[in-house]
Amino acid sequence: PDLGSAQQVVSVTEAGVTKHIQGQVIAYPGFSGADTLVVVEDDGTHHRFPLTAVSRISQPDWAEAFTPTWVADNATATPAVLSQDRCLHYVSGIGGHVRERVRVQVEAQCGMDVASFPLDKQMLTLRARADAPLARVQFVPLEASAGCTQAVPSEWSLYEPGGDLAAELVVPRPTGEEMHATFGVVINVARRPWHYLWNMCLVFFFLALSSGLAFRAPLHHVSHRAGVSVVALLGTVGYKGAIQGLLPRRPYMTLLDKYVACAILLQ
Repeated sequence: PDLGSAQQVVSVTEAGVTKHIQGQVIAYPGFSGADTLVVVEDDGTHHRFPLTAVSRISQPDWAEAFTPTWVADNATATPAVLSQDRCLHYVSGIGGHVRERVRVQVEAQCGMDVASFPLDKQMLTLRARADAPLARVQFVPLEASAGCTQAVPSEWSLYEPGGDLAAELVVPRPTGEEMHATFGVVINVARRPWHYLWNMCLVFFFLALSSGLAFRAPLHHVSHRAGVSVVALLGTVGYKGAIQGLLPRRPYMTLLDKYVACAILLQ
């Protein structure tokens, strides 16, 4: 960030007396083995103190010195900031290093392939990028894992594909070709199919099985056989229409659609 005009208050204790000096911090403790601290006041006065004498250094005015912004490519709403803290690591005459840790809540939309519905597995992704150039903002991973089972809706469960993490934070290493830093969140989830198996697949199975009752009627009772088959077929079609709103609408057939089509053909 541009911290050339950032003002800080340095508390220094010398000879048992504590004094407070406001100005720009040029050398910061803990960076490159620095053992002294230099403070420059507005009038150009330089103060040099050993690190052992410095008791406190206030943080600069972040709203003026450091206001990084980032956007999520597939977010449906503005991210809500839940918590935020910043720490100044180093300041020089040309800039400084600030580490910012932010916890946000983001609503995003992802494309889903439901060809195997209700036995499908999905990889949900969130990709974000910084608005500022790469030289000013970079993302640093704090932990490789992200998310928890309590945050997953009851219809889904986390799974680990091929030994990979179920939820993972991905921060690619910046390269010269990328002008902005990026990071991504990958969450692998599998649908819990039992609701659809018990309430849909099992019903269609028995409806298709009931059409076999037509063979219980004598061969010469054609009307009785046709009546049983028509009733079973109408029941299947009617139940399919009743649950249509609970199924995903896609331009292709899902596994459940194929199952229902087979049940109708068998009747």
